[in-house]
Amino acid sequence: MPSHYVHSALVEMFHECNGAPWTFAQWRETTKCPGGLFPEDGAPTSHKWTTSQTEDVRNYFQRYSRLMEGRDLQARLSFSLTSGQTAPGAELWRRFISKGWKSWKINDRITRVLIQKRLHPCILANHSETPDELPDSLHYIPRAVDAVGLELFGEEALDGLGNLSAKLIPMTKAIIQRAWISIVTKVGNAKKKMGALEQEARKAFDGKAIPYVC
Repeated sequence: MPSHYVHSALVEMFHECNGAPWTFAQWRETTKCPGGLFPEDGAPTSHKWTTSQTEDVRNYFQRYSRLMEGRDLQARLSFSLTSGQTAPGAELWRRFISKGWKSWKINDRITRVLIQKRLHPCILANHSETPDELPDSLHYIPRAVDAVGLELFGEEALDGLGNLSAKLIPMTKAIIQRAWISIVTKVGNAKKKMGALEQEARKAFDGKAIPYVC
């Protein structure tokens, strides 16, 4: 089953949750958009789009919204990757989110929550019967949703019971999933690198003659 990209998850959250997460003060502060994503009063934003570029992104959001009515996730994901003149706003949006995700340190913040809640895949693996296998994210991400939502969006995003608002849950899970995939990828790359280094060390050791000492 296909999974959301961060940039597509945020578009869907925006449509499903009346402009969220840019409706939350904590997220606006993080993203340096005090007036929201599309400020009406000319408030400063971190994306610094021109008027024309802003309209391109608005147009992309509107077209994406119409695709949501068909409930075809693959079609929406494909459209979110559109570039060129077909949907210039899509590329602007991806670049904004890709750059922002790093400068806002979102994956770092999600990872910190996973560690605090003992839901980080490496922690889970180390305390399982199969420490060499990372666990299935589907079993653990739901447990992290409330804490990650609070970390990213603040208390405004919680309901009266202190849980993340129900409408925010699906795309928040999708965002955590992307952070989880990033962690798993890094772990896999580290293991490959370690394996390659061990292999090189063995070759060097096997190929080196041990001097005879009288």
